Amino acid sequence: MNRCGLMNCMAMYSFFSAYFSNMRLYSEERPIFLRERESRVYSSSAYFYGKLFAGLPGEVFLPLLNVSLVYFTVGLANNYWYQFLQLALIFVAG
Repeated sequence: MNRCGLMNCMAMYSFFSAYFSNMRLYSEERPIFLRERESRVYSSSAYFYGKLFAGLPGEVFLPLLNVSLVYFTVGLANNYWYQFLQLALIFVAG
């Protein structure tokens, strides 16, 4: 029962931290993006791919760090390693 609560809290933390950081960035970067697109500095696809590749290390490394710290600190390490990998994949994909 405690493990289910832990997984629920970790999932909520992962979702809300990603959601609120993206909402803040969208409102800050929208005027800059519109201005640069209007002046034809770059296309929308170039902006999208640049933003995707620039944020990829943080989107992969930070959830893996979070999952590995919590997994071993809380004592879930008694389970099999495939459960750790499954949990890590869920949080990286989320």
